[in-house]
Amino acid sequence: MSSMEEDQFSEESIADESQKIEQILEIESKIPDILSHAGNCIDAIETKESIEEFNKSAKSFFQTLEYVSTGLRKQVLDLEKAEVPLASLQPRKHYVTEPLTGMVFDEVNRLL
Repeated sequence: MSSMEEDQFSEESIADESQKIEQILEIESKIPDILSHAGNCIDAIETKESIEEFNKSAKSFFQTLEYVSTGLRKQVLDLEKAEVPLASLQPRKHYVTEPLTGMVFDEVNRLL
C-alpha cells in the first residue's frame, strides 16, 4: 500500500471515529427527553387534558425511547466488533459521587 493510500485510510478512520462519537453524543442528549415525554404523559393525565395531548406525548416518548435503544444497541455491537475489553471502559465514578459544584470550584481554583 502506498503512503498516499495509508494517509487516506487513516483520515477515513479518524472521520469514522469522529462520526461515531457524534452519534454517541446525540444518543446521550436524547436520554433526558425520554423522562420529559413521560412526564408530559403524566401531566396530561393529571390535568385531564385532551386525549390528543396524551397521545402526542406518548408517541414522542416511544419514538425517543426507540431511537435511544436502537442507538445504544448499535454502539454495543460496534464495541463488540472492535473487541474492546469491558475492563477498559471505566465508569465515571467521580462524576457520580463528587458534586458538580465542587468540581467547578476546584477547576476555578486551579486556574486562578
